[in-house]
Amino acid sequence: MKSKHSFHPFLRVIALCGFLFSCGNPATDSSVSSEAAKSSSVTSSTSVASSSKQSSEPLSGIKLRTTYKGGTISAQNSVLRSYLALTDADSEAQYLANNSSSNYGNAYDFAWNRTGRKTIVHFSTDPEFTNERLITTYDAELEESPELDFLVPGNTYYWKVTTDNGRTSEVDSFHIEDGAFRVLMLKGGDNIRDLGGFTTSSGKKVAFNKLFRGAKINNISKASQKIMTDVIGAKSELDLRSSSDDGGQEAGAFSDSYLQISMNQYANIIPGYMRAATGDFPSNQYTTGSVENVKKIFDYLADENNYPVYFHCNAGADRTGTLSFLIESFLGVSEEDMVRDFELTSFSSYGKRWRSGIQDGKFTSSGIMQHNSSNYVGYGEMVNTMKLKFGTTDGTIQDAVTNYLKSGCGISEDTLNKIQSILLPDNA
Repeated sequence: MKSKHSFHPFLRVIALCGFLFSCGNPATDSSVSSEAAKSSSVTSSTSVASSSKQSSEPLSGIKLRTTYKGGTISAQNSVLRSYLALTDADSEAQYLANNSSSNYGNAYDFAWNRTGRKTIVHFSTDPEFTNERLITTYDAELEESPELDFLVPGNTYYWKVTTDNGRTSEVDSFHIEDGAFRVLMLKGGDNIRDLGGFTTSSGKKVAFNKLFRGAKINNISKASQKIMTDVIGAKSELDLRSSSDDGGQEAGAFSDSYLQISMNQYANIIPGYMRAATGDFPSNQYTTGSVENVKKIFDYLADENNYPVYFHCNAGADRTGTLSFLIESFLGVSEEDMVRDFELTSFSSYGKRWRSGIQDGKFTSSGIMQHNSSNYVGYGEMVNTMKLKFGTTDGTIQDAVTNYLKSGCGISEDTLNKIQSILLPDNA
């Protein structure tokens, strides 16, 4: 007696054939990546509809809303770029007087039509996307994002967008204008930039991704710590503050490699400097112990194992600006580029940092922007005093600072040569 659930013999043959056919020919879609297959456990109505569509036709592409088509873009936003394009001191003074505010940023903007899914943005210097960098987001735009801090001037990049269910965009490309003033957008920090990109008197360029200057980073988040190490690529932290104003920081904010060497600022670091009180400013003079600490800092910078280095004070402006001046002068960066680097701080949240005061749209001759109980800002005074005390017959700031480092601070020729070889490589 047959069970009421038994199949007719002919029907058994048909069922068996159907089973073998389905096992031997799985439904596939070449446009769906293995990563998309891994995410197939998502049970939203959207994913179900997508997978049912994949068996019959490819998924539609993602439209890029920003395309550069191989064009050149700037590493600075329009406010910074307008300042950097000026060529005379009066125009610079007027621009700074009218625009100094929180306008610090780069010009990077990448946008696409919203996908409603996890989206992966791919960047590579290779059109085949080898060694690509991936940024995962649920948004439809990356604008002034810290995750873009890996982009380096002078390079051409290719980019595209994909989703976790296999959709993809066209490939677009762009070139970042060559040159210095690479602005970085770390959250929890400010006024951060790469010292690389400057053309020096030797014709060599200062290498990117070696020295980064900026403000304090005592309380940056874990995400920002990861940006520092994995995106910016910094390895060591050099803190130029003293225990009296470091906010209690005793260890590295992003790395175990942390060193604190107190740095004084502007003309206070120059032996023999003394200014009598005037109607505008109080008296001022060299701070004892400054040259010894400058020597410690340069000895530290001569060790390639410490690089890349992030050095900072609180605002990334005064002590940090003074050390930047010494390094850039010694390497042969032009005075024009050095003062621009110093004054870029004016567009950050830390406020005005000018080479001198500004009156009636012109820089004053004092070289002092501010000197009161709040702060001493004397970039121009530092440059003039350095030339006066350590200048040579050559008359350049490079020779004056090199003489200061050697005879004033006791830094050896070997130490300076090591720093040069690190920061001015032949292939930069």
